[in-house]
Amino acid sequence: MMKLVLADDHQVFAEGLGMVLDAEDDIEVLGVAPDGEEALRLLARHLPDVLLLDAHMPRTDLCKVVGTAKASAPGTRVVVLSADTRRQLVDAAIQAGADGFLAKDLMGWQVASALRRLLDGQVAPVTPALPARPPSDPSVELRVRTLSGRGSASCRSTRSAPTCRTSWSSSGSTPSWRRSPSPSSTRWSRAVPAGQPPGTTATKPSSRQPRTRPANLSPGR
Repeated sequence: MMKLVLADDHQVFAEGLGMVLDAEDDIEVLGVAPDGEEALRLLARHLPDVLLLDAHMPRTDLCKVVGTAKASAPGTRVVVLSADTRRQLVDAAIQAGADGFLAKDLMGWQVASALRRLLDGQVAPVTPALPARPPSDPSVELRVRTLSGRGSASCRSTRSAPTCRTSWSSSGSTPSWRRSPSPSSTRWSRAVPAGQPPGTTATKPSSRQPRTRPANLSPGR
């Protein structure tokens, strides 16, 4: 039976991991400490097989806690468990006397398996390498580029939709209607030139010819 003390200042994480490890048939969690000082007190009281220690906790100097734990309980394996896996931190913990360094992104059963291997005398666990990124599929990248190009062409076509607006001819009295590109829907409008009397409006030109009365018809008929 592996006896273990866990130290982590994140209570929810510590309680959750403690329950997962304690549920293993061959692991017994003796206590959970919120900082390095309490971890050393639990270590002196229980003399566990493993001290699982977070790297960043209040009132805790990682290297000093690791060194003190190894000096006071030489038979205890000290393993650091942290989300901070920078190489300089890993090297500092190992040089201080830590027997292993695990990343917090491991699952509970992976942590338990690594601790079992450590107690069996195998190589000390140190931050497992992440799996290699799978090779990309060239056909997928080609389809993505093709669809992206179609989307850009559609956007350009939408922006160039024509609309109509009016301007005044050089004579200054007759509105001249013409079409011009605009992002809005097609409509008729005009700009009133300088010097035009206020309230002047322009109407949309019509292609219909004005009706004329035949000469042989009198107004009464």
